[in-house]
Amino acid sequence: MSFATGIFFILYIQLFYKVRNKRKRFLYTLFFHTILTVFLSVSSVIKIGSFSIAFSDASLLVLIFTFFAMFLNQRICIRKEIMYAVLVFIALIILSWIINTIFSRNVLVVPMGKFWEISNVSKPFFSFTYINYLVRFIFFFLVLLVSRKIISRKELLYFKKLFLNVGKIVLLFGIFEFITKTYVPNVFSIIVNILFNDTSNYFINTRGGITPILGFTFEPSQFVWSNLFFGLILINSKEKNKLFWFVLTIIEILISMSFTSILVSVILSVYAIYDFDYRDRIIFITIIILAIICISFAENSSIISYYSDRFQKVQITAVGKSYETNINSEIRIQSIMYTLSQFLYTPFLGSGLGTSYSYSALVTFLASCGLCPFLIYIYIFKYFCKKWCNISLISSICCLFAFFFAGAISDFYTFILPFCLILCNIKFNKEELYDRNSHFKLFDL
Repeated sequence: MSFATGIFFILYIQLFYKVRNKRKRFLYTLFFHTILTVFLSVSSVIKIGSFSIAFSDASLLVLIFTFFAMFLNQRICIRKEIMYAVLVFIALIILSWIINTIFSRNVLVVPMGKFWEISNVSKPFFSFTYINYLVRFIFFFLVLLVSRKIISRKELLYFKKLFLNVGKIVLLFGIFEFITKTYVPNVFSIIVNILFNDTSNYFINTRGGITPILGFTFEPSQFVWSNLFFGLILINSKEKNKLFWFVLTIIEILISMSFTSILVSVILSVYAIYDFDYRDRIIFITIIILAIICISFAENSSIISYYSDRFQKVQITAVGKSYETNINSEIRIQSIMYTLSQFLYTPFLGSGLGTSYSYSALVTFLASCGLCPFLIYIYIFKYFCKKWCNISLISSICCLFAFFFAGAISDFYTFILPFCLILCNIKFNKEELYDRNSHFKLFDL
C-alpha cells in the first residue's frame, strides 16, 4: 500500500467515524471528490495486476453511497420543470444514438478510446460503454439539484478554504518536484515511489531544457488544467499573500512546459488584472512588464524557443487546415478543427454522446451531444448557480475560452466547473471570512 492510499483510507475512515450526520457526510464526500478530481490523477488507490481504481473513481463510489444514503433518508423537493429538463436531456441523447448509429447518418468521427488522427475516422457506432457517460451526466444533475437545496453559504466558504489549502500544498510540492528532478532525479523517484508505488507517470525527460512539473497528475497539461481552477478561485479570494501564491501559480504553469501553459497563463492574468484590487493589480502589471523586458533580452532562451516553435507549428496547421502530422500540439488543433466541422454538420443532436471526441471540452460536447442538449445543460447549470450569486461575464468568458481549447467532455459532468464559477463570484462579508479563517479545520462544517 502506498502512502497516498493510506492517507486516502484514513481520511474517509475518520470522516465516517467523526461525522454522523448524513447530510454533512454527503457534503464532505462531494468536496473531497471534487478536489481529488482536480488535483490527483496519478497512480491508483488499489492496483492488482491489470485491475486498478483511480483515486477520483474511488472517491466517486463513496460519494454515490453517501448521496443515496442521504437522499433516501430525507425528502428533498425539486422543481418539476428542472426534472422535466433532465428527462428531455436524456431523451435527446438516446434519440441521437438511434439516429446516428442505427440509421447511420453520413457523418465521420474519431471515436473515443482511440488516439486522435484523421486515419481513425469512422461512422458513429453505439457501445454500451457510452451509457456510462449518460449515467455520469444524470448523477451530476441529481447531485447539483440536491446540493442546491441543502448547501449553505458557510459550507461553500469552508469548501473554498479547503480547496485553496490543497492547491497551496500542490504548489509547494511543485517547487520540491522541480528542484529534485533537476538536481537529484533519483531521490525524486524514490520519494514518488513511496508516495504512490508507481513512478511510471513521473518522467524526467526535459522540455525546452528543463524538467516539466506534473504535481500529482499524470502529465503537464493536466497539472496546468488543475491550476486553472485553483487560480480562478484564488483571484477572487481574500487569502493572505494572495499575490505571491498567484504569481507562483503562473510560474509553475509556465515551467510545466505544456502546450496549454500559455493559454491558461493568459486567461488567469487577464482575469487577475480585472478582479484584483488596485494595489495588487499595479504590482502584478509591473511584474508582467518586467518579465516581458527580461524575455526581450533572452531571445535565445531554450524555453522561449520551445514555446515559439510549438506555436508556429500550430499556426501553420490551423491556417493550412492540414491533418498530416504526429506532433501532439498540432494534433490538438486538428482535432478541434475537424470536430467543430462535424458539429456544424449535425448541430442540433450531435453524433451521439461518447461517439466522438477532440482535445476541446466544449467542441466535444457540442459535436457529440448537439446544441439542444447543451442549452438544456446550461439551463440546469444556471439554475444551480444563481441561488448563491450571479456569474460574472468575465469569469464565464474565461472558462468558455479555456474549455474551447482544452479539457475533455468529463469536465462537464465532474463538479469543479459549477463550484469554480460559484466560488469565483460569491462574495462573503467580513464576519463570515473572519469566522472561517479563525476556526478552519477539517471535519468542521
